[in-house]
Amino acid sequence: MRTASALPSWRGRVAYAWASAAAYLLYAADAVLLTTNYDSYPLEKVDFALDQLRNGCIEGSRCGLSLNPDFMQWLRRLTKARY
Repeated sequence: MRTASALPSWRGRVAYAWASAAAYLLYAADAVLLTTNYDSYPLEKVDFALDQLRNGCIEGSRCGLSLNPDFMQWLRRLTKARY
């Protein structure tokens, strides 16, 4: 089995960013649902997940990946709302 980061192109970077985003969302879900950890930890993990999702989308769209314009607009608005 190859890791996403082993792919030597933008596809590997996008796959790594999106897999990382999924992992951060799972960490946040675990903190809320299983360990009842309600301090800033879940919010921090969701924040990291959104950053990784955004990074993967930007990298992919720069290199020719066709993404839904509505999704990209939603992601931009979500990112602006956080800061």
